[in-house]
Amino acid sequence: MIGSIYYVSSFFLLFITGKGIVFSPIVGFPLTVASWPWMVYADLIHRQTLGLKIPTILTLVSVVAFVIYLSVKLVRGQVLRE
Repeated sequence: MIGSIYYVSSFFLLFITGKGIVFSPIVGFPLTVASWPWMVYADLIHRQTLGLKIPTILTLVSVVAFVIYLSVKLVRGQVLRE
């Protein structure tokens, strides 16, 4: 799910800025879903030269929201019942 957010936001960022898409979605989507943590890590360590990009921000926000959601469900005991 989080890799999908990274892929879609990257796709729209490239579309808005007018840059070409290198890989077809048939190839790019599975690769992005599988390797989104390394892509976010690369974006974060190169933020001085490239700047912080929108896909990275959206991905980090979605990870934090997912962790908060799971922790609230775990505190309430709903994770074990479902």
